[in-house]
Amino acid sequence: MSDFVVSALKYRPKKFSDVVGQEAVTKTLENAIATNKIPNAMIFCGPRGVGKTTCARIFANEINKHQNNDLAFNIFELDAASNNSVSDIRNLIEQVRIPPQTGKFKVFIIDEVHMLSQTAFNAFLKTLEEPPKHVVFILATTEKEKIIPTILSRCQIFDFKRIKPIEVKSFLISIAEKEKIKFEEGAIDLISQKSDGAMRDGLSIFDRMVTFTNSNLNSKDVSLNLNLLDKSTYVEICEKLFIGDFSKPIIMFNDLISNGFDGFQFIDGLCRHIRDLIMCHDISTADLLDLDSKTKEKIILQSKNKSKEILLFALDISNEYSLKYKTSINPNLQVELCLMQIASIDEEKKKNYIKPFDLTKNQKKTDIINYAELNTKDKDEINNKKPIKINISGGGVSELSISSIKYKSENKTIEKNVTEIKPSNNLIIEEELKSKWMIFLKEIIKKGEKNLAALLQLDTPRLKNKIEVHINVPNQTNKIELEKNSVDLVKYLKKELKNDYLILIVNLVEVDKKKFIYTSEEKYNNLKMKNPEIEKYKKNFFLEY
Repeated sequence: MSDFVVSALKYRPKKFSDVVGQEAVTKTLENAIATNKIPNAMIFCGPRGVGKTTCARIFANEINKHQNNDLAFNIFELDAASNNSVSDIRNLIEQVRIPPQTGKFKVFIIDEVHMLSQTAFNAFLKTLEEPPKHVVFILATTEKEKIIPTILSRCQIFDFKRIKPIEVKSFLISIAEKEKIKFEEGAIDLISQKSDGAMRDGLSIFDRMVTFTNSNLNSKDVSLNLNLLDKSTYVEICEKLFIGDFSKPIIMFNDLISNGFDGFQFIDGLCRHIRDLIMCHDISTADLLDLDSKTKEKIILQSKNKSKEILLFALDISNEYSLKYKTSINPNLQVELCLMQIASIDEEKKKNYIKPFDLTKNQKKTDIINYAELNTKDKDEINNKKPIKINISGGGVSELSISSIKYKSENKTIEKNVTEIKPSNNLIIEEELKSKWMIFLKEIIKKGEKNLAALLQLDTPRLKNKIEVHINVPNQTNKIELEKNSVDLVKYLKKELKNDYLILIVNLVEVDKKKFIYTSEEKYNNLKMKNPEIEKYKKNFFLEY
C-alpha cells in the first residue's frame, strides 16, 4: 500500500509562479533577486495558510539556485512558538557568524516570530540591524501588531492577503483533475467557501471530503458534512419567496434543520444571497461576487425579476431577524418569521408604502399623492409652483406650497411636508418617573428579557436638571450593555411622562471591593477599630499579636 501524502504537502509550490493569490509579493521578491537587491531582513505577515513560509523557502532556494551543491545546510528554520527565550536567540546569533559552506547566503526563517519574549526581541535587535552580508532573515507571523516597533523598523514588510474563493476553487479543481477525482463544481465551491481565504485549510478540507465521499465529491454530501448550503439552495428558496410562497421555503428550512444544519448559518447565508442579488443589479458591483460564471449567471437572472427596492426591503428584513436569532428563546421561529415576511412583500404595496406622521396634535394622518392620479388642473398648479389644496379624509382641506412637495423618482409620488409639531415638554415628577420605570421593568420581565431587567434593577433612577434620568452601574460592561439596549426604555418614558427632551444618563460608579483580613496585625487593627480600649491592655500587659 502506497504512503498517503496530504495535498498541502504534495502540492506545495516549488517556485514563485506556483504560488496562488500573492502576485504582488512574489513579483517583488522575483525583482529583488533579478536586480540583486536582496534585503537582509524581511517580515512576511498575513493570515494562516496563505503561503508565508512557502514563499520564504522558495526565496531561500532562489537566491542560491546557481550553486550545484546541496543547499540544505544554508536554510535554517526556527519555530519561535517553542524556542522563544533569550538563550535560543543567542544560539541563533552564534550560527549567524559562521559563513555558508556552500552557496552565497545563509537564510534564517523564523516562524511565529511574534511569540518571542520581550528580552529575546531585545537580544535580537543588534544582529537584525547589522547582520553579516551572507545572512538573510525572514520572519513569518500571523500577528504583526505584536512585534515591537524597533524590530518592524529594521525589516522590509510584505503583507500577504487572503486568497479569493475563486482562486482556491481553481487550484482545487486542478488537483482533482490530476488525481482523477470525480467532482461537482458546487462541491468545490463549498470547500473554497469554507476555507475562508486560507489555501492550507482548503486543501485539508478537500482531503477530508475526498475520503468522506470516496473520491466522488458531490454537493449534497459535502454540504451536509461542512454544514454549508450551496448557492442553488438559496436560488430555489428565493424563487419561491419572490412569488409569495413561504410554505415551501419553510418546509425546506425545517428539513435542513432536521438534517443537522445550523439555523443561524441558514439565515446568514440568506442575507448574503440577497446581498449578491442587489450587487448584480449593476455590472460594476456584480464583479464583487467571487463566483464561477455559471453560478453568477443564475444570480444575475434572478436579480432581474425583482426591483432593487424590493431586494433592499428583503435584505433589511433578513438582517433584522439574523440579529434577533441568537438572543431569541425560539431562534428557529425567527427564521420562519423572516421567510414569511419576505414572501409577503408586495411590489404594489411597496410602491405606495406610507410613512405615518402627525398633521395636528389631535389628528394623525398620512397623505401621499400619486402624481399620475392628479387631474390636469392640479398638475398645472404643481408645475407652476402654486399652492394646491388637497382633501384629507376626516381632516378638511390642507393648503401646501410647491416647495413643500417632494418628488419620488421611482414611484412618481409627491409627499406633503407638514408644519413641524413642537415636542412635548411636561414637568417630570421623580415619583412618577420611578413608577413608570417599575411598570416598564415588569413588562420586560414578562417578555423574558432577563438581561435588561437585571440591569434596570441595579439602581433606582434619579431625576436631575429636570430632564436627565440618572442610573448608576458598577462596571463598564454593564454601562455599555445598558446604553445599547435603552432605546425602548427612553421611548416609553418620553411617551408616558410626556416630555420629548428626556434623556437617560448611565454613570459608572466603581463599587469598593470587600477587604479581607488575613494577618494577625490586620485582625488586631480590626478589633481596635471596634473597641479602642483594647490598646490599653496590649500596652499594660506587653502583649503581642
